[in-house]
Amino acid sequence: KFDLFQKKYYHEKIPIEYKGSFVTELGHTPPKAEDEKDESCENAIEWFTELYLSKCTTKRRKMVYTHVTTALDRNHMKIVMDSCAIHMMQQSLMNSGLSL
Repeated sequence: KFDLFQKKYYHEKIPIEYKGSFVTELGHTPPKAEDEKDESCENAIEWFTELYLSKCTTKRRKMVYTHVTTALDRNHMKIVMDSCAIHMMQQSLMNSGLSL
């Protein structure tokens, strides 16, 4: 839902407020909209990705793929779903002893 996030964070300057261990123990403070180079919100996307991945075990982290989506972009959602299907087929083939 990048379009909604972009509106609130970048355009309306509503700050990211998070007080969990990611900030307190690891020192990853949320980015500020004023520090972004442009509307792509790269700093915030990277911060949220790191936050999400920090909740995964090291082993699981390799299996997690993040995608930034918009609410109405059907083409992008098709790419995401196709990527998931391909990944699941590859995993299934590997688990059965076959690989591509």
